[in-house]
Amino acid sequence: MATPIQADFRAINKNGKTCVIILDNIGFSYSFHNRGKSNQTCRCTKRLMKKCSAQIIIQEGWIISYKNSHNHDPPEELYKAVPVKLEDEIVQKYFKNS
Repeated sequence: MATPIQADFRAINKNGKTCVIILDNIGFSYSFHNRGKSNQTCRCTKRLMKKCSAQIIIQEGWIISYKNSHNHDPPEELYKAVPVKLEDEIVQKYFKNS
């Protein structure tokens, strides 16, 4: 990937729990896979339902690489997702060592 893309963080309520997802510039969504590393691996949120193997790597709030292609269209149900910033506590907990 030649130019990093600013990650678009969103908070959603999933089964009564607030979760953070990342949207790319095309509208695909990803969830955090590993926590506490400088480079975060995030997997497609449709990994289980659609068996999608797409992944991104995030560094300091930027998408720096893509791995694998999506096998589905971007999800449309994200209208309830609330934008959040990288510096917000809810996002920062994904970047801190637990």
